[in-house]
Amino acid sequence: MGRLPHAIEFFRDQKLPFWEMSSADKLIGNPDNTNSKYCFAKVDEAYLVYLPSGGSTQLDLRHAKGSFTVSWLNPRIQGDLVQGSVKTVDGGRDVSIGNPPSDQDEDWLAVIRR
Repeated sequence: MGRLPHAIEFFRDQKLPFWEMSSADKLIGNPDNTNSKYCFAKVDEAYLVYLPSGGSTQLDLRHAKGSFTVSWLNPRIQGDLVQGSVKTVDGGRDVSIGNPPSDQDEDWLAVIRR
C-alpha cells in the first residue's frame, strides 16, 4: 500500500473528525468563497481555517461553547503545529484567531479545537 497523502495523515495524526466536517466559510466572513480564505468545521468541536495569503481573520464562535486552542500548521514545510499570537479563544462570540508565528504574508492553516 502506498503512502497516505499528507492531508489524510494530518487529519489522522491530529485526530480531527474530517468525516464529520464540512465547508463553513460563512464562519469567517466568506459566504461565497470570494475572499480567498476557507473554513472547514465540525461546529462546536474543530475548525480549520486556511489563509492562502496569510494574515488573520475573525471566526464566528457564537454557537460554540467553551474554550478552544489555536495552533498553526505551515503547509509549506508541514511539521508540527506551532503557537501564534493567540493561544486560546472562547466560544459564544466572534473571535480573532490571531496571527501565525512567522511569515505572516504566506499561507497558513489555523487549527482551532476544543
